[in-house]
Amino acid sequence: MAKILIVEDETPISDLIRISLTKAGYETECVYDGAEAYDRIRAGGYDLILLDVMLPEVSGFELLESLGPVGTPVIFLTAMGNVIEAGDLMVDRASREVQRNGESLHLTRKEYDLLLLFLENPDRALFRETIYERIWGDDSESGIRVVDLNVQRLRRKLGWEEKIRAVSRVGYRYVAGKEKET
Repeated sequence: MAKILIVEDETPISDLIRISLTKAGYETECVYDGAEAYDRIRAGGYDLILLDVMLPEVSGFELLESLGPVGTPVIFLTAMGNVIEAGDLMVDRASREVQRNGESLHLTRKEYDLLLLFLENPDRALFRETIYERIWGDDSESGIRVVDLNVQRLRRKLGWEEKIRAVSRVGYRYVAGKEKET
């Protein structure tokens, strides 16, 4: 029987998940804060961890960051709508909040739109002209070079110099996973 650790600070939500999983035949344990979750995860013995993103004191992302590789699959639980996760980056479309390793980042509106464009088109080369049209539209004040400047700023802010790559004579490509070396 698979053993699942539920890390959720909202007792009614935790209870609902526990009841549903128990009825489905899983063995479950519930913890309600990051400190206890840290100890339980380190001790191991779980086949799956359901981890709330918004725990008090420490976020689910920060918890996993402090643990390092846990060797157990983790599914994040979140009440936030339209959340996109990309490695250590979390983007909430509804609030326009961007977090990296649990720290909020300030992006301009154009940088935020540019980030969403890349995240929605992983591993696809995007022409500079396409990027310009989608982000700046018919803004005749800006030229095509504004794409390069904003991509450079975005790379620097996110630490994604290797994740957003220039594609010769085309534009840029967001590398979603690890590429095979040739």
